[in-house]
Formats: sequence, structure tokens, C-alpha cells
Amino acid sequence: MSDLDAPPPRRIRLGTHASITSRSQIYLGAEGIEIDDHSGFASGQRTRVLFDEVQLVTLDRRRSKPGLWISAFGIVFIVVCCLIVFSGVKDHGTEMTAAHGFTVLLLGIPFWLYLTIHLIFGADHVTIFGKRSTAKLSFNFRKARAREVFAIVRDRVAQHTKNMVPATASDGRAPGLPID
Repeated sequence: MSDLDAPPPRRIRLGTHASITSRSQIYLGAEGIEIDDHSGFASGQRTRVLFDEVQLVTLDRRRSKPGLWISAFGIVFIVVCCLIVFSGVKDHGTEMTAAHGFTVLLLGIPFWLYLTIHLIFGADHVTIFGKRSTAKLSFNFRKARAREVFAIVRDRVAQHTKNMVPATASDGRAPGLPID
């Protein structure tokens, strides 16, 4: 059986990270974290953060500033439209009723919901910093999954660094230390 006939190593999908211009799929491989990055129309690029190169693994909660600004702007726009509708109920010969104003007000409900939920819960992010690359995972709704992925990566990195044997000099010193 040649190397070409061998099945590919098993990868476990950890999660995704998406932005306006790119989408990344993050996998746990045998030697490290694999990132399949798809930016725009490009066919995709695979990078890795090897376990022996991991410098830091973080778990934090963030709030999207552009998302908050867009939802706040949408709320202000809907409120201004409602004020215009309610102020013009009997003016200009048009028969606008309160039902028109409440209909416009209903259009603002998705903005209110997004703003409130995002301010309360935020989005959990797991970031794995390596020497040459970084893997980012975001979890908007599955907070327990974010903690689970963080624990899995932290344990795998700790296990891998524990299995590494540091090189020692012939006299028992760590290499590179001066002789007294």
C-alpha cells in the first residue's frame, strides 16, 4: 500500500470564524490546529498552528462594534420614521392612523432584539496564537461549546508540550546557559 492509497489523517471540526470578507473552518488535527480560510472568490488556503508552536490560547467574550452601531442606527431611523408618521396623522390632508405608526414601529423589532441580545450575551471567541499564524473561532450562541473547545485545545497543547523532551547539555545544564 503506497502513501497515496493511505486514508488522510482524521480531523475533528472545532468551529468557524466568519467576517464580512472571509470564512474560516477550524479543525483539530494530529499535529495541531488546521485553518481552512476562504476569502472572497479565492479557492481557499490551509494554514496550521502546530501544538509545539502555540504561545497562547484565550477564551473571551466580545461584542461587535459594527453590529451594535448598525442596529443602533436602525433603531434611530425607525424612531424618526415613527415620529414623522405620528406627527402627520391629521396634516397635509392624509389620513394616517396610529396603525401606520405601529406598523413602522414593528419594523424596528429585529434591531431591538439584536441589540439587546448581543449586549447581554456577546459572542465568545477562542483564539489560538502560534509563532507564525493565529486561529480564531467564534461562538455566538453555544457558550458551553466555546468552553469545551478551549479546554480541548488547552489540554492537547499541554499534553504535547509535556511529551516533548528538552535538550540538555552533557553536564546537565539547559543549552545556551553560561558556565559559572
